[in-house]
This record gives sequence, C-alpha cells and structure tokens, in this order.
Amino acid sequence: MQLSDLHSRQKLIKSVEIVPKRDFNIGDLLECREVFSDIADMMTAPENQMGKPGIDPLVALYILTQGTNVVAMPHITPRDKNSLYISSQILTSLKLGIKNFFVIAGDPISAERNIKEVREMDTNQTINHIRNIALDMNQGSEVTIGGAFNPNRTAEEEIVRSKVNSGATMFISQMCYSSEPFKQKWIRDRKFKLSIGFMPILKKGRIKSLREMGVELPENVRSILENSENLRETSLKLIAALMDDLKGYVDGIHIMPLGNNGIAKEILEIL
Repeated sequence: MQLSDLHSRQKLIKSVEIVPKRDFNIGDLLECREVFSDIADMMTAPENQMGKPGIDPLVALYILTQGTNVVAMPHITPRDKNSLYISSQILTSLKLGIKNFFVIAGDPISAERNIKEVREMDTNQTINHIRNIALDMNQGSEVTIGGAFNPNRTAEEEIVRSKVNSGATMFISQMCYSSEPFKQKWIRDRKFKLSIGFMPILKKGRIKSLREMGVELPENVRSILENSENLRETSLKLIAALMDDLKGYVDGIHIMPLGNNGIAKEILEIL
C-alpha cells in the first residue's frame, strides 16, 4: 500500500515517527512493528537526527513495514549527500517498494563534530530531483513526496507554493499545539494533503526546549503544561481536543514521540 492509496480513502491518516536505537540488533524495530502495525497508517524515520550518525531510515522502515499494511516514508535530506547518492537511495527505495519520501533540510551538524555538510541541492531541488527520477522510472503517479510545513511562519504560503511547484504533494507540520494557524484561508483552500505534527510533552524541561527550537506554544497551553501533575494524561487530552477542533481542516496526525513509543500508541488508539 502507498500513501496515495490512503489519501484516496478520505480518512484521517495516523502516522508516527520511529527513531531506531543505535544498537546492534533489530529487536527495537520488530517491537515497533508489533506495536504499530494495527494502529498506524504510516511510519517515518529520521535521517541522522540532530546531525548525529543514525540508523539508515530506508533500511529501518523496510524492516518496520514488511508484512504489514503500514506505509513507509523515510526522511531524505540533502545535508549529508550529493545528487548521485540521493539518486541511488531513491532507486533502492523504489526497488524495495518504498515510494514515499519526506524531504527536509536536516538539523545542522554541530561545529564541534568537525564534519562538513554537503548540501549540493536545497530541499526544493531535492524534491524536484526525486520527482524526475520517479518520472524516468514511470513511477510518477505512485510516488508521493512530502515536505515540512510551518503554519506560524509569515512567508509559509510562498515557501509551500515553491515546494508544490517542485513536486511536493503532501506536508507534515512542525510540532503544533494550537488549531488556529491551520484555519488560515490559504491553508483551508489548499490543493495538497496536510498532517499536523504533535510531540507529547512528558517532562517539564521540554517546555523550555520547545521555545529554544522555535516552536510556538500558546500561553494557555504552556500554563496547562506547567501546572499539570500528570503530563502524560495532559498530553493525551491536548491532542484529543486539538484534533477534535481540526476536523475537516487537516488530513492526518503525525506523532513525534522521541522514542517514547508507548505514548504514541496511546495517542493513536484514542484518535
């Protein structure tokens, strides 16, 4: 099954980001497959998250989704690769039946690591490059290319338009805790698919780090979180209320649990 098949069903698409452990077995991936195969429609996996070496998302997602109806959508970033390597990565994905790609710029590499970024192409060029490969392979109608979305950014309409013109047909937002930005007229009138991103807050220290990451956290939500005696329960209530208010405005929900797959499972089960 591909993402285009899910979109054609006119249902809320439930997806989760899986961060594979940096160890020497696939037990964590098999466990995630067991947990999410019946409750998630799609899984994504980051590529060298935070600019640190990580498990290849293509390999991880191939293991995670084999034998299930869950759609795989690996992150693709031009930060670490030139166009030749990206071409190889896309061709390998297509050979394995993975036809969905989430293109993002990638987190900056820390200067203290003394590693150079590549960035031969920017995100728009990468999206266009993947689209051209799909067309050359006669896979254009089956391949879905996604991009990142920030409804709080002033120039977002123009940024999204450029990504759509490059070949993106769906977007996943950054972590959001308010429904209001998604009710803007240009977003309501969109021609692309959109999933809202949500990160459950399980530690109060995370509240401060969200601000440092540039994530908009409404004052009323901040107050609720800071005064909560059970952040797990509060996060569940926040996302349930948020999605109830966004019925008809978004096409999906994407949970980014930072490895806490238990809370991701609870969220997907209540939606």
